[in-house]
Amino acid sequence: MALLLAAALFVGHLSAGTASAQGDAQNTALARALFEEGVSLADQTRWEQAVDRFQRALALRDAPAIRFNLGHSLSRLGRLVEASEMLRTVEGHPDSDDAVRVHARAVREDVEGRLAHLTIRLGGETAGVLVVLDDRELPEAALGVPVPVDPGEHRVVATRDGRVVARERASLGEAESHVTVLRLDEGPIPGDAGSDPRFEGDGEAEGSVFGSWWFWTTVGAVAVGAVVLGLVLAGSGGRDPAAGDLEIVFE
Repeated sequence: MALLLAAALFVGHLSAGTASAQGDAQNTALARALFEEGVSLADQTRWEQAVDRFQRALALRDAPAIRFNLGHSLSRLGRLVEASEMLRTVEGHPDSDDAVRVHARAVREDVEGRLAHLTIRLGGETAGVLVVLDDRELPEAALGVPVPVDPGEHRVVATRDGRVVARERASLGEAESHVTVLRLDEGPIPGDAGSDPRFEGDGEAEGSVFGSWWFWTTVGAVAVGAVVLGLVLAGSGGRDPAAGDLEIVFE
């Protein structure tokens, strides 16, 4: 069972106008309930469910605590790119106080230190070529430079006129960098006519597969175990994503 340590750190409060309308009050109550459930799920290391609850709460209330917990939970799922960007929004959020920014920055720096980087280069005639990394079309500006990616398996597919002309796969460990070269001068790959590279199957293993997963070690007390911000609505007995205490969960 996780040990919950709470420090009385006030991180914000509801403005008088925010909860003035009944609809806003209902949204706040639902956001608080979802937030509480997310905290409980994170305490049980049920990260996928915790991410779902924090995302739902964030859709109702944009609060630094929700963003912090969402970013931290994403990082525990290995979704490091999303996590780092979410934590950056906490640092720049107008409702974040200094303590919240410090914690968000510490977790973000740890997450960014675990990011892998994949550089994709094209060899051959590039006219009319579309490059897709996993399920995302890459802009031209992303080619030839290190692209931050989550550790794990990645597929890179190049198409021209709807036909796959090159395909590579790479497996990256945490903090690894790799260069993948797509050879475009070998013509269309048989059997791939008209396929959509964002939804195609893996097919035969091609390209370079290297590296291995390794478990990250945390830095400092704030990055140990599950770090969760719990907030208490002034005058209520429960935690709310707009006002309350900082809570840190150690596994």
